[in-house]
Amino acid sequence: MEFAADISTTHETKEVKVEHLKEGMTLAYHLLDDEGILVAKKATKLDASMISALTAKAPVFYFKIPLSESQTRNPLFDPKVLQWGQLNAREMFRDIRANKIVNRDHLSFCIQFIEDLLSKTEFNRLSYINLLDTTQEDDDWFVNHNINVALMIMAYSILQRLPHQEIVDSALSGLLHDVGHTVSAWELLMSNDELSREEALPMRMHPHKGYELMKDLPVSDQVKQGILFHHERYDENGYPTTLPYIRLPLLPKIVAIADFLEAVSHPRPYKKNKGLGMTQALAKSIEETSQAFEYEILSRFIRLMGPLLTKGEIFYQKNQLMKTNFGEMARFTAFGKTWMTPEIEILVDEKKRTLKRPFKVNLGNDFSRQIVQILSKEESEQQLVFILRETGRYEEYMKELEAEKKALEKTQKAAQPDPAPSNEQKSH
Repeated sequence: MEFAADISTTHETKEVKVEHLKEGMTLAYHLLDDEGILVAKKATKLDASMISALTAKAPVFYFKIPLSESQTRNPLFDPKVLQWGQLNAREMFRDIRANKIVNRDHLSFCIQFIEDLLSKTEFNRLSYINLLDTTQEDDDWFVNHNINVALMIMAYSILQRLPHQEIVDSALSGLLHDVGHTVSAWELLMSNDELSREEALPMRMHPHKGYELMKDLPVSDQVKQGILFHHERYDENGYPTTLPYIRLPLLPKIVAIADFLEAVSHPRPYKKNKGLGMTQALAKSIEETSQAFEYEILSRFIRLMGPLLTKGEIFYQKNQLMKTNFGEMARFTAFGKTWMTPEIEILVDEKKRTLKRPFKVNLGNDFSRQIVQILSKEESEQQLVFILRETGRYEEYMKELEAEKKALEKTQKAAQPDPAPSNEQKSH
């Protein structure tokens, strides 16, 4: 599934390189820039001035192609199965909390829920993961959080083409990854007060408590490992065991990523954070590489899951700044083959020296460089202006922006529908 500049339920987009746009060509579809803004309408005949303006603006544009009714974006998971699972999961977690035990009936429900979801799951390039809302009060957010983590892990496991039983086990580990909270510091978890690090310490027992609840049940070691180790970290500062990251199985590393994205994208009653939304949560996860996550594992997760989680909304834009693992500062210039391998321009080197002659890098071909941080749009604008002023390129940059603005105004004006003729004109 590739990135598209303008994803909607009625259209898809197809990339077109600017060199393929020729003078005299009549556009078969509306033409968009990488922000989804219309730059030329369908049936526009390109002349030399328009080709020149488009070439100056960007190397890549997108055709906006209407979808047939059968091609509209569809939720990956059956809403009716999700609703059934949500109601029964709520009762299951409440029962576990009351009786301090996970029994075989609970396990049978979880497996049935996962199997029912799998039986009605069919991927296509227009699918999206329909996560449940976690803004509810009481324990509903907790129930939906666990289900959402399971949905992400299930989708990822399917895309990894794992055997059926491994997919079920992976999703089961996600569905029960926080089951230990039901018998460990539940009141703190449900608190509406922001907790200090010290106040929140008792909640760190939940992976171990969850493992204790599951250890005698007939489930695979993979499921139990996902529950026990999902808060371990790449820098070995996690909990509850602080095992060397290299000794951890793969599944808890995937559970950790899904758990992080779900938690950061949605609000929590015990945190001031109101939730960043999934697009910004993905960007935030990149900052956690070499700390919480291993880059290669996170990068693969984002490459496969990013478009499914955000409906194609990518987490950086043209001229947005990013930092590399070399300590360099770069700006995004063009999309690459995947979300984690864009084309960038190095502006500041690893010794913090601003380069008078920046150089471009395609991360799809440079396997040594990695994105480790994406600056916000506001911070990017401030730092980019500072860097360009320092190198004497600010005036050139402003002229480029002004030229792009004029070209955009011209193409947008050309894209406006023709006014309807007046009655007087019709009579003639």
